[in-house]
Amino acid sequence: MYKKNKLSNCAICNSNENEVLINLDCGNFDGSYLYETVKIISCKKCGHIYNYITEKEYSGLINYYNNEYALINLSSKDKCGDRPGSCNSNTFLRYSQLAKQIEKFTDHESKMLDVGCASGGFLSYLKERGYFNLFGIDTTENYIIEAGKNNNLVLKLGSAENIPFENNFFDVIIIDQVLEHLVNPGKFFQEASKILKSGGLIFIGLPDASQYDKYYIFDFYWFLLREHLQHFDLHHLNEVAGNYGFELVEHNLNESPMMSNNMILPNLNAVYKYTGNSKKLIMNKNLSDLKFIIKNYIAQNKLIFETKLKKIENLAKSGKPLYIWGIGREFFYLYQTTNLKNCNIVALLDTNLYKQLECTFKGIKIKDPTLIKNIQNKDAVLMITAFGHIDKIKQDAIKLGFNESMIIYI
Repeated sequence: MYKKNKLSNCAICNSNENEVLINLDCGNFDGSYLYETVKIISCKKCGHIYNYITEKEYSGLINYYNNEYALINLSSKDKCGDRPGSCNSNTFLRYSQLAKQIEKFTDHESKMLDVGCASGGFLSYLKERGYFNLFGIDTTENYIIEAGKNNNLVLKLGSAENIPFENNFFDVIIIDQVLEHLVNPGKFFQEASKILKSGGLIFIGLPDASQYDKYYIFDFYWFLLREHLQHFDLHHLNEVAGNYGFELVEHNLNESPMMSNNMILPNLNAVYKYTGNSKKLIMNKNLSDLKFIIKNYIAQNKLIFETKLKKIENLAKSGKPLYIWGIGREFFYLYQTTNLKNCNIVALLDTNLYKQLECTFKGIKIKDPTLIKNIQNKDAVLMITAFGHIDKIKQDAIKLGFNESMIIYI
């Protein structure tokens, strides 16, 4: 059990009694602010699943959002992935699922705040559907600047834990793919209770932890998303909302593509109404079920990971020249936990301009893949580690001179 610190108490019941489920050594770009080791724990009192994080790690996470996270996403050449605040077919599907709920309970004059609006994609989506009292906040200045390119949006720097608007101002608050990022989601509900009008509504979208074991993307993928500090299911979400006087109105479970159809997000959308009647936590079987689901998810992924260990071990023994395309969380994890570090790595490849210009890994610069043309050594191997972009990367790699027999997937 980890010792008590202010940030590591359970966000639902504030208990510091916990069970360690798994530690994952995740790795990073050189000099990254993002903490390297994920410590997944279960609260012994209420069964909530969350990341144990120290004050120093949390401070680094805030710097990461401002100095790496937004810049990497805004620099991406990928225009199809469901990135924060993006506008494409993948995000539109997820937006439409949330908008269907919103349209049931609102009219076009409703004052709406998007908490964590990023580059403003969902606000733009709502604007096109006739809503005009639209406001957004985000902690990252680069996102506010990008969102500001859309006229008629009122945008401010702010956070879910410190919302810079007057009391009783909004009819609706939207917090989509944000609540799981908060170290103290209860503080958001406390803030929301102040700035909402009487009977105001919160619309929440977040990954559904009770379905992690049904949606395999990459080994322990839902935990490699280190920005996600909380792992909610509906029952634990109800508890934290109920603590602050919010009552569930309805919820939906759905799915949508993330970076591609290879990556599916199990999404929980829920609507809460502010009643002011707070509820005390009452332990029941529904709360304890999540721990067993997560333990099953961990066991499944450990078995899959064993096959990767053997595959990379053989690659290291072969000594074949290795190109790696897709330098992100999957690559970092493989490097830290397998024999990949002993492979004959020739180049690290990624199309992201920010990574090419600003990032290194173990002192190695990230190269533009288009610089690698007409591979002469037919023993060379290309490993694609960006799982969500496998099909596109394969097509591009073949154009650059890799044949299919040279390409491996991990």
